Amino acid sequence: MLKLHSCSCLCGAVSVFATSMSNLVGACHCNMCRKWGGGAFLVVECGADVSFEVDSLI
Repeated sequence: MLKLHSCSCLCGAVSVFATSMSNLVGACHCNMCRKWGGGAFLVVECGADVSFEVDSLI
C-alpha cells in the first residue's frame, strides 16, 4: 500500500499530494532564491506522481 504525503501552501489555498517522497531536503541560499522567496529555497524530491488541489491558483 502506498503512503500518501500531503502539504499545503502557507495560506492553505493549494494542497499538494505525493506518493513518493525523499527524506532529504535540499536548500539554495543564492541571491535570486532569497530575493524571490524571502529566504532560502527549500525542496523535497517527490518524483513524478504529484497532484495539486486547486491548481488554478498556482
